[in-house]
Amino acid sequence: MNIRKRLPLLIIATLLMVFGNCIKAQEVLTPLLVNPVLISQKPPVSQSNSKITLNLPFIEDFSDGKWYPSPLRWSDALVFINNDYPVNPPSIGVATFDALDASGAIYSNASHFPFPADTLTSHNIDLSSLKQSDSVYMSFHYQPAGIGNSPERDDSLILEFWSQYLDEWVHVWADRGRTLQDFHAERGRYFDMVLLPVDSQLFFSSVFKFRFRNFASITDNSLPDWGGNVDQWHLDYIVIKTGRSMQDTLIREDIAFRDYPKSLLKKYQSMPWNQYLANPAGEMKYDVSIPYSSYYYNITSPINQVFHVNSLTGGTSYSPTPYNFGNMLMPVDTVVIAKPGSGFETFVFTAPSSPYADFELLAWISPFSINEAIKTNDTVRFYQKFYNYYAYDDGTPEAGYGLSASNPNVTMKLALRFDLNVPDTLRSIQMFFNQTKDLANQENFTLTVWSNDSGQPGDTLYTQENVLPIFVEGLNQYHTYELERPVAVSGSFFIGWQQKSGTMLNLGYDRNNDSREFLFFNIGTGWNQSQYSGAVMMRPVLGDTAAAHISVPETASKPFVKVFPNPASDHINIHIIKGSNREFGRFRVELYSMHGQKVLDVTADDIVDVSGLSNGLYLLRVSDHTDGKIINASRLVIRK
Repeated sequence: MNIRKRLPLLIIATLLMVFGNCIKAQEVLTPLLVNPVLISQKPPVSQSNSKITLNLPFIEDFSDGKWYPSPLRWSDALVFINNDYPVNPPSIGVATFDALDASGAIYSNASHFPFPADTLTSHNIDLSSLKQSDSVYMSFHYQPAGIGNSPERDDSLILEFWSQYLDEWVHVWADRGRTLQDFHAERGRYFDMVLLPVDSQLFFSSVFKFRFRNFASITDNSLPDWGGNVDQWHLDYIVIKTGRSMQDTLIREDIAFRDYPKSLLKKYQSMPWNQYLANPAGEMKYDVSIPYSSYYYNITSPINQVFHVNSLTGGTSYSPTPYNFGNMLMPVDTVVIAKPGSGFETFVFTAPSSPYADFELLAWISPFSINEAIKTNDTVRFYQKFYNYYAYDDGTPEAGYGLSASNPNVTMKLALRFDLNVPDTLRSIQMFFNQTKDLANQENFTLTVWSNDSGQPGDTLYTQENVLPIFVEGLNQYHTYELERPVAVSGSFFIGWQQKSGTMLNLGYDRNNDSREFLFFNIGTGWNQSQYSGAVMMRPVLGDTAAAHISVPETASKPFVKVFPNPASDHINIHIIKGSNREFGRFRVELYSMHGQKVLDVTADDIVDVSGLSNGLYLLRVSDHTDGKIINASRLVIRK
């Protein structure tokens, strides 16, 4: 990434020097330091010594992987399988190359000069019976940056073939980094297809394999809060097969979703169930449009498709029969919609009397050929949650957001608006702060709640001073800041912060959902609407409890240790769970109040004294004293 990654900051600094107090602060987006999804996972064991041998055709679109590539086709697990970062991929799921390792952390060999980062290596593929006349070609689709960080010109993505005869990797293709805008202007598309012949006797062996690699570069240490998840490339739809030619530049014999269903709420990804029930029709968005492509050619045929809403909590579902959509000449890019005339235009979510409700949005497309190349890209889901909080974001950050200023006397304010259908009680505010290098965002701020004044923040309803950003390790974990007193709210209200320091607090930023019309910032000259497309990861919790309701899947990984009793009065015990494959020495135990203050930090063997703590709810972290890895993060109740 080299010094050019510092240009935005250098330009800002120059403007501040030139214009003085005319430019005092601004919104800032930065790349992530780590991958918050992978940082909480255990990377799969390398399959580099696997005896798996594959045959042609080799077809991969990464639609069946969850975070890591399938071990059935790949011998390593360094890339990130996702649908968060690409723009208009040919099918759901891509392999993202960046500057982070399999655990989601920056590579230990990272440098501001280009360094070898991610690798994606296939298992052996048997080509021993082939010859040049079999016309073997490899194709793949790729994209720089997506909605992530652009690789610089000195960064690159390369492809190599293994030659048993030379006993070495042979370089066959590479491309230099650039922005997605420049790439699209050059190629006329967001994903470009590369087609390469595999026509040399050097590769016709029983142990042929290929690998993609990227060279990345990170910012230097003078910018500790400016991220490390950078220089991204996205790879999709790899095909190696016989009987091809240089004119064979198309994906063939597949129907594939290109994205997932979206929330059926007009504004929110999630909202409190009682607020929804107060105005269900007014909250609904009836525009269902889930993109997919049919990669068949010179065929005119209807496509069988389904869109269902399934209640997971005993409520009413929307389940029309499958229907044929159109009579289309293929190939075609189109969308799944709700079945016409099926009553969806009047559908509302219902469930038995309960404070919470869950629904599954399911879309499915049916191939009309038994020779469909890939079947795992035919079904997509979205889970609509009605708990006790509002959310504009989907729970996964793609960037960090904050305000930055050079003038230490400026009080900067950030406010996010929410609209109620009935009066309610605000109990806590959830925030997702990104992990930063050297705790660069550890500056106090004042948690603030405002009333509404003609669509902008009005009177201050509540403040809570000396609050610190808290990063919570785990899969999409928010920190809950419990308010010291409940706040009655009605109509519209705003939550956010005030800060004196110019430090960027690095709040999680979801770039796949846009709520900028509800986000405002103030640098002392009045409120301004956000200019960035995305959603800050900040959620108000309402109702009778300060704890946000969560739904824990049965497949969730279990912690290595158990902490009991809970509630506790004077001590807690730390017990290694039977069957754990880890061995531990001493533990580091940290407790945080729901206001964000650390109240306990001790090293212990198995018993921790908590007798000096007041009654209440605390965030508990237990980590391995040796390597610092968090092995239990949960809530602890003190009750005496």
